[in-house]
Amino acid sequence: MVHGYHSKILFIDLSRQLIKVLRFNEEFYKVYIGGRGLAAKFLIELVGRDVEAFSPDNVLIIAAGPLTGTPIPMSSRLHFAFKSPVTHAWGESSMGGSFPYFFKHSGIDALIIKGRSKKPVYIHIEDGNAEIKSAENLWGLDTHEAEKALIEEAGGKSIARAIVIGPAGENLVKYAIITHGNPKLGIGRGGQAARTGGGAVMGSKNLKGIVVVKSLSPPVADEGRLNEYVRETINKLAKSEKTKTLRKYGTSPMIDLGHELGFLPTYYWSKVTYEYIEKINAKSLAEILRSPMACMTCPAACGRGVKINIDDNVIEAEGPDYETMYSNGSLSGIRDIKHIVLVNEYADRLGLDTITFGNVYAFAVEAYKAGKLKLPYKIDYGDYHAMLRLLEDIAFAKGDHGKLLGLGVKESSEKIGFKEVVHVKGLEPPGYDPRGLRSMYIAYATSPRGACHLRTMAYVIDIRGLGGPRHMLTPEKIKKIIEWEDWCSMFDSLLLCKFGRDFYSFKEMTKALNAVTGWNVDEKWVRTAGHRITTLVHYYNRGIHNLASNYDVIPSKLFKRSIDGKEPITKSEFENALKTYYEMRGFNADGTMNEDMLLKLGLKIGDIDL
Repeated sequence: MVHGYHSKILFIDLSRQLIKVLRFNEEFYKVYIGGRGLAAKFLIELVGRDVEAFSPDNVLIIAAGPLTGTPIPMSSRLHFAFKSPVTHAWGESSMGGSFPYFFKHSGIDALIIKGRSKKPVYIHIEDGNAEIKSAENLWGLDTHEAEKALIEEAGGKSIARAIVIGPAGENLVKYAIITHGNPKLGIGRGGQAARTGGGAVMGSKNLKGIVVVKSLSPPVADEGRLNEYVRETINKLAKSEKTKTLRKYGTSPMIDLGHELGFLPTYYWSKVTYEYIEKINAKSLAEILRSPMACMTCPAACGRGVKINIDDNVIEAEGPDYETMYSNGSLSGIRDIKHIVLVNEYADRLGLDTITFGNVYAFAVEAYKAGKLKLPYKIDYGDYHAMLRLLEDIAFAKGDHGKLLGLGVKESSEKIGFKEVVHVKGLEPPGYDPRGLRSMYIAYATSPRGACHLRTMAYVIDIRGLGGPRHMLTPEKIKKIIEWEDWCSMFDSLLLCKFGRDFYSFKEMTKALNAVTGWNVDEKWVRTAGHRITTLVHYYNRGIHNLASNYDVIPSKLFKRSIDGKEPITKSEFENALKTYYEMRGFNADGTMNEDMLLKLGLKIGDIDL
């Protein structure tokens, strides 16, 4: 028995309707930990550079960690990995909510899905076993409808949870999401694996959803030691001002801070402040708050349950977080928090990533005004009716414009010849303009999944002035970014929510891991594990795909002075900082990697036989 794990991974080939059980020993789990580490190992082993994202040979990997399924606060999380239709290389996303807890209690540590079913199916997991079932009656349903049907089929919300795709995933929109958390089911906060197109990969496999039944608890080394740790942790978190702020406001204060410090992306990355900030900020969201919403095992409850009356309709929904407030707010010129709520609700139901969709809409406005994009109706900043119409056209791949914009901004811009576009590796950025937070230049450029704030949390480094002021990009700051990148790998492998960053230091992670597994490792061991997993993930792009510095590119628009006066760094400053990052990471001078980096860390390639 390996404490913290079921020692059971399911491999499912939908083309052959094959289900296979994989078992690994404690030494394997000590190397790859779980979550991101496990996912990286299997993606490297199974998906080479010649496999296309929508090929049956691509895999969708869903992996829990040793802390998932335990009562440790903020541990109800899962990690997803696949070859991305957005970046055409490493794709990943992480999910909170309640599904991760139930997933671990269904009797498995991870699920690897390959192939393509001839007809729509879903997967039912219970007691560590899987069954492939027909989903023909679910195909075409929105995410709320499909999730409800799967949970009811499996015995109800007391024992079951489900993740699903919506019409966007079925229609292979490249930024389709995997989601759960229909507010009407009363199961707390939902969760989305939203970034880099996991929902489209599921759709390409004719896989509508996965339902899990809570039937087997993961073993722990010492129940008494674990319960004592949980009590201490809950008490500390409950007293924390950060926890209280998250419960009261969620992530919405970030939009006010972004406006104040000048990093709030506005009008498609042309400004960093927003003249209508008071209409879409934390105070405006608080006015429509019905109640906080929490993931399982979380005292923070940063989710927002909201209620609005709009167009003579009363809508109760899970309200937007900061990323949606920026992308479908300031970036798109929307001037009413209720309109953001409505767009967010429909995006969730149709199964679209709200960060990317907001970027796509704002990009479309610019391209439309420049005469580069033809549409059957007018669009402009602030027009939420047009946003909703375009959202539907994209999700259902209606018309040439719907199909085009379903590709994301990179491929859309290439097809219409509009060059004023913002993305990194094909992925549209979250809500942190690097002209106001210099660390984000390196965070966006080096993130394996493209423009991302969560692989390093570098925006926090800048806001807190760690490694130097936020308007500087020094070697000390790059060293801090690397340290936090390894730390984030442990968040995504154990798994823990990154909103626990003010509590779950490497030292605290070590205590949590030992309480569950009984390994009694030290903090240095955990730091090394984080470095090992980060290196493994980078190897998929920089070793398997041989992607170099010409892949780590910041869009030219972010090297220009913003309309409201925020100055960027120069390209030469950025390139020097990038070289420093490569040197500190031990990469080749051009940003590529050799397999010997893995061998030095005790990592092997080609030792898994399926």
